[in-house]
Amino acid sequence: ANNIYISLPARSYSVWVHNTSAALPVDLIDFTAEYTNGSTYLKWATAKEENFRHFRVERSLDGTNFEAIGTTSGKGNAAEGADYNFVDANLPKEKARIYYRLAMVDLDGTEEYSPIRSIRQTIREIQFWPNPVADQLRYENLPQGAEWSLFDINGRLVHNGFVSDESGVIPTLNWQDGVYQIRITQNQEVLHTQRIVKTR
Repeated sequence: ANNIYISLPARSYSVWVHNTSAALPVDLIDFTAEYTNGSTYLKWATAKEENFRHFRVERSLDGTNFEAIGTTSGKGNAAEGADYNFVDANLPKEKARIYYRLAMVDLDGTEEYSPIRSIRQTIREIQFWPNPVADQLRYENLPQGAEWSLFDINGRLVHNGFVSDESGVIPTLNWQDGVYQIRITQNQEVLHTQRIVKTR
């Protein structure tokens, strides 16, 4: 799209000429991101659309590496444009700052990117209690699917598992008495470490 192919006579050359006057398939006039009650609300608007397919919503934790989290169909051809919205309710719990952008995809597969928007979410502190612990170690504010690993004073891994909920309990009755370090990781990133004392 937006290129003109010119075939010249034999013994000459073939060249590509970029058509800088060609209009983009979509005219994005507004794009905002707002964090409310644990979710990100994305809103955007177009002034017009021509031969347009869809928006791909992308998210990043560092502002550089983006991944697709959803798509929203365009109007195809809309002389007066349209308004759109998208809700990201599954925010990664390990990062405070989250970035978003739109990939605007034409019918022929051509893509253009919107400016990047970001939000700052409220991260609740990971907590374990009681400490010292006897038979059940309670936890709160852990990301779903995070892994917990328990290391003894020599750095040896003695127990580990995964959490399915943000809050719950880890049975500790079969732990030997002693001092441990519990480590919480997700996607190979350490989110939290804490000294835990096991007693009877």
